[in-house]
Amino acid sequence: MNTSQTKPQGYRSKPAWIYALSAFMCASPFVCFLLAIRRMGESHWATPSVWLRFAHHIPGSVWALVAFFMMTGAALVFVRRVTWTLALIAFALLVVFNVVLFKKLPLLAGLAMAALTLRPLRNPFLSPKLRWWEQAPRVAVDLEAVSQGERFRVINISATGALLESQSGVHYLEGVVLQVSLSGRLELDCKVVRRDGERIGVSFVDVSRKTRKAIRRLIASAPKPKADSGAGSQPPGQLAA
Repeated sequence: MNTSQTKPQGYRSKPAWIYALSAFMCASPFVCFLLAIRRMGESHWATPSVWLRFAHHIPGSVWALVAFFMMTGAALVFVRRVTWTLALIAFALLVVFNVVLFKKLPLLAGLAMAALTLRPLRNPFLSPKLRWWEQAPRVAVDLEAVSQGERFRVINISATGALLESQSGVHYLEGVVLQVSLSGRLELDCKVVRRDGERIGVSFVDVSRKTRKAIRRLIASAPKPKADSGAGSQPPGQLAA
């Protein structure tokens, strides 16, 4: 069975809705502040001097919540589990604050908090494997690798890992740290992180800056596969390490 077909699709670039949500969280407190001033009948509500005058009447606890909300919104663009958790906490605090102080449920904040718990929206934050945009670009090459006396064809390679194909049906390398010699020019310690039949995804272990440069030089000079080989047709992150 080809396990690559059952794996979830990732994101080649950071989803635009993450930027939109981040902008909403950063801008909405200020917009609400301006609307509140306008509702009070202040004709010059868009004047900075009026903002400062009204700002003195806002409690420190409110400013703390506003600062936390805006900083959490800015942190969302880093797309990590902790930023997703902080965003949920920020929306929950906003809901509680409005209910306790104004006896009113902020519908927009409640909907945003609920939306963040939906699988399509939470997955990029919780699953690094779906964040394809963070992966080093992979280049299809026509190289040979040797490990433990076995020969492998290198299907694609990046600065952080490679996708190998066994030429002798080897299936016992999963989870083992091995040393791969690429075309006799570069030796790398690797760890098997994924396997799909005879294809084995490996990540390079403890790669120094000097070694990364050597890998890039190898990629630049390596022969490319034939156009019909399909070596570079797989999306990043599906079969490659």
